Amino acid sequence: MGSSRRLWPVSIVVGVGLGAFSVLADGIIGGRLFGILGNIASPWGLAAFFVGRLTTSPKRGALAGALTLLVGSPSTTRSARRAGTSSAR
Repeated sequence: MGSSRRLWPVSIVVGVGLGAFSVLADGIIGGRLFGILGNIASPWGLAAFFVGRLTTSPKRGALAGALTLLVGSPSTTRSARRAGTSSAR
């Protein structure tokens, strides 16, 4: 039960970290290698896989991996950023 409680925050933290990495790699931080790593799918797939491996159930692993990708997706991050900008005006 303890690992189950730990799983969801880990999924969210990893997802937010991926989202931040992706946004920073979109030109905020320079460097060709950083930009390439931020725009390929491998870090996303690996993060979802490793978060999913923390579980003992394939169903929970799939949910945890999906949550990781959903929380960290750049479209979600950009939508939140736009919402914050529009309310500031």
